[in-house]
Amino acid sequence: MTIGLQPVLKARTLHFTFLLVLQEAMLRFVLFGLVWAVVASDATSSCPQSSTSSALLQRRVAFGEAMPPIGFAKVHKTGGSTLAGIFFRLAELANSTIMLPACEDNKRLGHPFAFPGEHNLDLHGPPAHQFDMILNHAVLNPVAFASYLKPTPFFVSILREPKAQVASTYNFYRIKFGKWNSTKEYLASLETQLEKASKGRRVRQFINFQSYDLGFYEAGGMPNSTSSEVSEWIASLDKTFSFPSAGLMLITEYFDEGLALLKGRLNVALPALTYTIQKDYQHNESLSYEDLNDTEMSWVLKHAANVDMQLYHHFNRTFAKVWSKRGSSVDSDLRALQDANAALSKDCEATPPGPLCEKFATSDPDRLLYANLFRARQGLKECNDTAKH
Repeated sequence: MTIGLQPVLKARTLHFTFLLVLQEAMLRFVLFGLVWAVVASDATSSCPQSSTSSALLQRRVAFGEAMPPIGFAKVHKTGGSTLAGIFFRLAELANSTIMLPACEDNKRLGHPFAFPGEHNLDLHGPPAHQFDMILNHAVLNPVAFASYLKPTPFFVSILREPKAQVASTYNFYRIKFGKWNSTKEYLASLETQLEKASKGRRVRQFINFQSYDLGFYEAGGMPNSTSSEVSEWIASLDKTFSFPSAGLMLITEYFDEGLALLKGRLNVALPALTYTIQKDYQHNESLSYEDLNDTEMSWVLKHAANVDMQLYHHFNRTFAKVWSKRGSSVDSDLRALQDANAALSKDCEATPPGPLCEKFATSDPDRLLYANLFRARQGLKECNDTAKH
C-alpha cells in the first residue's frame, strides 16, 4: 500500500525515549476457560467469599499461571472506551489491580501532559511495578508504563482510519462539549494551533490526535517533521506492539478480529470479550452528526493528520500480516464472538433489557459508579459528582 502523504517526526528528547525492549513473555498466560455463569456458580458452591473474582483467582493459582499485566494506550475516538470496558471487566473477574486516576485528574493519568501526572504521582507514589493494568487515558511512554506495571507487561492500543477518526473527533467535541459551532470554526482552530506549533508552542492534541496519544510529540516530533523521522518513531512502536511477544496494535475497522487474536494471546474465555459499543455518536439519531466536505477533510488529512496517516497505514499493514498467520482456532473464536455479540445486542435492545445486558449497562469504564467499585477494592477514596474523576 502506498502512503499518499509524507508525515513527520523528529526524535529529539532522550527523556521520553522509546527504546524499551520487552523480553519474550516468560509466563504462559492463564486459560480462564469459563463463562461468567459457570464462574459465578462455582463461586457460590466452592468459594468461601462467594465471589466471582475470588473463584477465578483460585483457579489461576491452581494453574500456577497468571494473565500478563496489560498496558493499554487508550487512543481518542478509535473505539478505546469499548476496548477499555472489556479490560475493566477482565480486571473485575481476575481481581486485578488498576492504576486508577486521582479524582482531581478527570479520569486521566496526566493526559494531555506527561504520564502519570502530578495528582496521580501523589496518589500512587513512585513506580514500583505495583499494578496489573493501566487503562485510562495517558500519553504513552512505554518505559514509564512498564515501571508501574508488574513485570513483563503486554501492551495494547488501537488505531482508526484517520478520515473516520477526524470526523468522530469533530462531532464528539462539538456535540458533547460545544467546542466548535461549524466546520469552518473547527478548521480555523486547527490553523491557529499549527501556526503556534511552527513558533515552538506546545502542539495541541487535535493535531495528529492518534499520534499525540501514542507519544509522538513527547518523543520530540513536530507536525513538520520528515517522513523518515516519523518512520523512526513508528519503528520504536513496532517493538512495543510486536505480536505475540510484546503487544498488539488493533485496528478499529477489524475490531473483532483483534479481539479474536487477543483471546488466544491472553488465554481468556470468550464471554469476557463480548461488548457493546460506547460513545457511538454517529448512529444516535437524536444527535446531529455533521460531515466535513471533501475539501475540508483533504486539508485536515494533509496538515493536521499527516502523521496519523503514516502511523495508521503502517499498523494496518502490520495487522494484516499478523492476521494472515493466524491459526484455524482464531477463525472459530471470531465466529463465536460475533454470534455472542449478536445475542448480547438483541438482549440489550429488549424492553426491559434482558439479563445478558445487565453487566454491560453498569460496566462502562467512564461511569463513576463502576470506577468506584475498583477504588473501594483497592483502598482508595471514592470520587463523587462534585469532583473531577
